[in-house]
Amino acid sequence: MVSKINFPLGNQSLFLTTLKELSKKDIEDLEFLIETFSIELNHHITDSSAWRFNTGQAQIGIYFQPEFIQYFNFVYTLFKSYPDTFNPFSVSALSEGQIEIDEDEKMIVKNIDFEFDTSYFRNIFIMEYISEYLREAVINEFLIELDENYIAQGEKGWLIRNEGLQYNLINASAINFRYDPSGFKSHKFGAIDNDLQPSPAFVIGEDLGSLKILTPQINYVNTITDLTKFSEENNVEIILQK
Repeated sequence: MVSKINFPLGNQSLFLTTLKELSKKDIEDLEFLIETFSIELNHHITDSSAWRFNTGQAQIGIYFQPEFIQYFNFVYTLFKSYPDTFNPFSVSALSEGQIEIDEDEKMIVKNIDFEFDTSYFRNIFIMEYISEYLREAVINEFLIELDENYIAQGEKGWLIRNEGLQYNLINASAINFRYDPSGFKSHKFGAIDNDLQPSPAFVIGEDLGSLKILTPQINYVNTITDLTKFSEENNVEIILQK
């Protein structure tokens, strides 16, 4: 029996679909998780972990909830992997020597003064955290949806839609978006059929964090040849409407 639950998340709704009903405890745990993360990972909320990070003094250890440290590591890892693509920090560059993390003591030391914009990946991190909770609870078939973002688990897959485009998502993450090429055409003789047209689209990969960074770049890919190259280089699949 398919069960679909709506969890409020800020001014949005996170939908969780499973092939079996969740227990009351699982539902309560997820509600608590979402509520806690919505507060602790929001730097605009006074006394939250994110707020204390931004207002904390440099070179003085600050104690945090372990989930905040996990979130910081999540974003910092993405930042190191895509350093020229986005920067959630108030400094132009951040090296490992400028931040010290002690996960055992649940403490972070900023060796320079900087702030952390926690908004960009917050909802994606919550989705990833929920997926891990479900796997640990041996709930092996589920679909998590939030706005245009999806995480799917299950061998049979889950059908996702974007306008007239649909895709069966199996054990992967996806983002739906509107592909609108930047306008640079090949204009080479015999290459007209290689040019791409605007289309509803999906980008599919292993984790939502990387997909969120890569999705805006896809609109600068204008030909089938370059789209294939982009997919192979970034280990993603891009689906356009034919």
